Amino acid sequence: MAATIIIVGLLAAYVGFLVVRGIGKMKRGESGCGCGCSGCSEEKEC
Repeated sequence: MAATIIIVGLLAAYVGFLVVRGIGKMKRGESGCGCGCSGCSEEKEC
């Protein structure tokens, strides 16, 4: 039982970290794909 709680807590912390990191990137205006805009296949302007 305790192991399950620890694993769920670790997974929740990891997901929270990913969400916070994604929000930070979005605020800084970084692209979500992580590549340069010159070869981007998306229609949006970088």
